[in-house]
Amino acid sequence: MNKITRSQFLRLLPAAGLLLTACAEQAGPTAEVQLVPAGTAALDYAQQFTATKYEGGYTLLSIPADGAQFLVVPEGAAVPTDVPDGVTVLRQPLQNLYLVSTSVMDLFLALDALDCIALSGTRAEGWYLDEARQAMLDGRIAYAGKYSAPDYEQILAANCGLAIENTMIYHTPEVKEQLEHFGVPVLVERSSYESGPLARMEWIKFIGLLLGRAEEAERVFSEKIARIEPVLQQEPTGKTVAFFSVTGNNNSRLTEKFFDLCRHDSDNTLMPTLAVDNKHTVICNMRICFDHFVNLH
Repeated sequence: MNKITRSQFLRLLPAAGLLLTACAEQAGPTAEVQLVPAGTAALDYAQQFTATKYEGGYTLLSIPADGAQFLVVPEGAAVPTDVPDGVTVLRQPLQNLYLVSTSVMDLFLALDALDCIALSGTRAEGWYLDEARQAMLDGRIAYAGKYSAPDYEQILAANCGLAIENTMIYHTPEVKEQLEHFGVPVLVERSSYESGPLARMEWIKFIGLLLGRAEEAERVFSEKIARIEPVLQQEPTGKTVAFFSVTGNNNSRLTEKFFDLCRHDSDNTLMPTLAVDNKHTVICNMRICFDHFVNLH
């Protein structure tokens, strides 16, 4: 269990007090405001989240698989009086984020929102994106510990507005509980559970709604779709492709994960099967002997 010690808890108290004071100051006005539905955000591919819009610029972001819901309140607006139990209120502007889920960093970059992130769950050398790595080297983003061992004191001292995790956090649920106990809301994004690359890319709309940059997110997404539209309209060629890696023990690893990058969404015939030991096995993280691999046709 990743629990904090008594001495750690005592060190955290001043930072926690500052955070709670800041939260109270940022809570904004409360008035007799009620949520009036104004439609839902249009999603073409993503199925792991929904976005319900309300009059006044409020948005309810839902992640059905986890039962998590977040009410995004526009800057300067009052928190509605009829917020259901279990819904986490997030007030814009969301700042000083603790980003643990590396897969959504490029969405922040596409929205020119790198400055919203103050803390990272990945060290500078671990980033595959140059902008994120440079921001850490420049000191604009600080390392605050990995998902299973965050630096609570640093997170609280930074007045963190939101921790964005991936589902790895469920392996250490006590960490999520500790963050929430100290007033740091935790959002577990599930873009990696989408069925294809276009659905994962559409999570830029989720980030856009979260940060108050919905129009920019719609524009970026539409531009990306327009660029690949000619490819999506092509007829299947009948050709097959194998993605693989060779391990140190001379085994080859074939994976289904990347096949959807080149598979037509409406035609699954490009997902091949391989004859291994006289059995047709659908590729899914399959390990095979290198001798078998080189003899595949």
